[in-house]
Amino acid sequence: MTKNIQCGAPKDSASDYSKHIELLMITADKVPAGWRKTYDEAMRGLLKRDCASRSSLVVSGPLIQDGEIGFHVSKDDHCVAGILRKTAARLQGQCQVCGAQARMRVIGLKRRPLCAECYAPRALTAELTRLLQDLKVRAAGKSQTLYSAHDLSPRIRALLPDSCWHHVQSECGAKVVRCIASDDLRGMSDWLRAIRDRALALTSATTDG
Repeated sequence: MTKNIQCGAPKDSASDYSKHIELLMITADKVPAGWRKTYDEAMRGLLKRDCASRSSLVVSGPLIQDGEIGFHVSKDDHCVAGILRKTAARLQGQCQVCGAQARMRVIGLKRRPLCAECYAPRALTAELTRLLQDLKVRAAGKSQTLYSAHDLSPRIRALLPDSCWHHVQSECGAKVVRCIASDDLRGMSDWLRAIRDRALALTSATTDG
């Protein structure tokens, strides 16, 4: 028998409300691995709020999009809505991979909360993949082009030796720009690909969920 202190009405059998919460608990594999502990705690908290006045309340979800989690509640219930709202806010600051404190990050077209340790190899993998693809496209054009320091991410710039950079005067002659030739980068393709593969291996060692 469960009893909700707020409602004060005991329940002797499973209500539609509790059945839907139990279903959300069963389908927790939809939730990223780093979020599951907090998610499970919230679902257990909701299950304890079962009472006669909530017997027909339906909670459905979870909807996970752009690094945020959402639920649909069939009718107004300040207690249930409050738990779900606080859970969603808490998860926005929690790494989807490992559960550590995190902030929203953007990798490619995806936006989600990641801690620095989980973000770095994933970002580097995506950036090196884009660079290698771009080098391939430029090679097909058979033209020598330059990448300025601003064209490359801080992570990629940190990988490249100082000796490969050249100082080139801008077209208007107003300033000197630090650049690297596409041919020079293409000559490093195998090395860059090996680094990309090692970074990818690091992301594979953890579970994204």
